[in-house]
Amino acid sequence: MKLYKLLIGIVVFHANILCAQSNFRITGNIIEAKGGKEPVEFANVSLTTLDSIFVAGTISGHRGSFIISNLQQGDYILTASYMGFTSTTLRIDNFSASIDLGDLLLEEASVELTGIIVKASSTSTQLDRKLFFLPLNNLPALPME
Repeated sequence: MKLYKLLIGIVVFHANILCAQSNFRITGNIIEAKGGKEPVEFANVSLTTLDSIFVAGTISGHRGSFIISNLQQGDYILTASYMGFTSTTLRIDNFSASIDLGDLLLEEASVELTGIIVKASSTSTQLDRKLFFLPLNNLPALPME
């Protein structure tokens, strides 16, 4: 009987440890590096393994905060990105407890274009026919009878 209670106790103890291992979380804030350090809303936050296998992802809230929960122990790479900003990558080694990363800064990305070419066409293609649109000033005057 004592052996049976001991065995149940060990199983329950290990079950609690296994459940607790997947209850870790990562929190932080996505902040614009330039200017007044404004929060970046709706930034993408992804967590991958070192082998680039997707684990979890979320977007930042209206104050730039994010939470990724229900994580297991391991080594991860966290990437924060948003259109118009350069991505920030952070390696998290030996992740074994919930952590707050604080402020993650995103730098503005500026791209200079060499030029823009705008082309227009007066044709429209639909599924069953091709339409041509002529400007009104190119139409000949019709004789009045």
